[in-house]
Amino acid sequence: MISEDDLPFEEQELARALALVYPVEYAQRTAREIAANAATMHTRAAAEAAIARGSTEPTEVNWETLVVPNEWFALLAALDPTLSTRVEQWRHRQRAPRLASRAASAMYRRGLSPRDPPTPEVLEEVAAEDAAVEAEWAATRARVDIALALPHAERQRLALAALDRERHEDAEWRPQVSEPIPDESMGIGERLS
Repeated sequence: MISEDDLPFEEQELARALALVYPVEYAQRTAREIAANAATMHTRAAAEAAIARGSTEPTEVNWETLVVPNEWFALLAALDPTLSTRVEQWRHRQRAPRLASRAASAMYRRGLSPRDPPTPEVLEEVAAEDAAVEAEWAATRARVDIALALPHAERQRLALAALDRERHEDAEWRPQVSEPIPDESMGIGERLS
C-alpha cells in the first residue's frame, strides 16, 4: 500500500490507473516515485504515537501528507468496480472524522461556542459543503469517463499537453535567467541560481 492515510492503493494499481491516460512508462515511473516518497513519510500513526508518549517535538507530532489529484482517484475508480468501491470508502473515511471539527469551525465563524451542539443552520452549512464536494467529485468522475471514451492515443496526447501546460505555468512565475534582478524598493539586485 502506498500510504494508509493519503493513497491506500498499491503501486501497481496506481500505475494501471495512470496508464489509462498517460504513456505506460510515465505511469509506472510516477507510481514508483510516489510509492518511494510515501515510504519515507512521517505518518499520522507515528505522529499519534509520539503525542501519546508526550512528545512535543514538531517533527514527531506532525505528519506529512500526499496531495493527490482527484482525477487520479477517478482513474482508480474507473479501473474496476472493486477499486471504485475502495475509492468511495476511502473518500468517506477521509471526510467523516472531520465532521465534528467542521461543525465546530462553522459555530466559531458564527460567533457561537464551538463546544455547544451545532445549530440547525450550522448543520445545513456543513451539509451544503458536503453536497458541493460530492458535486465536484461527480463532475470529476464525469470528466474522466468522457476522457476514457476517447481513443487511447488521443487521451495520451491531451494528458501530455496538460502536463506541458502545467510545467509552463509553474515556470512562468519564476525568472528563467541568472541575471541580476533590480529591487526598486531597496535599490539592489540579486542573482538567481
